[in-house]
Amino acid sequence: MSMRIGEVSRESGVQVGTIRFYERRKLLKPAPRTASGYRSYTPQDVQVVKGIKEIQELGFTLKEIKEL
Repeated sequence: MSMRIGEVSRESGVQVGTIRFYERRKLLKPAPRTASGYRSYTPQDVQVVKGIKEIQELGFTLKEIKEL
């Protein structure tokens, strides 16, 4: 099942800009693009984004999360 970034945002509770930021910081693997240029995500990507946010809420920094 393929999802666009807005759907990932809604499912994970994380802003679209934050998802793009996670990609730039290499916390989330870059999403492949559709022929029309949209990012294409999977349900597993939603779980990764949720996990990053949960770990941050426990007090870990993004640098520490990347090292995990």
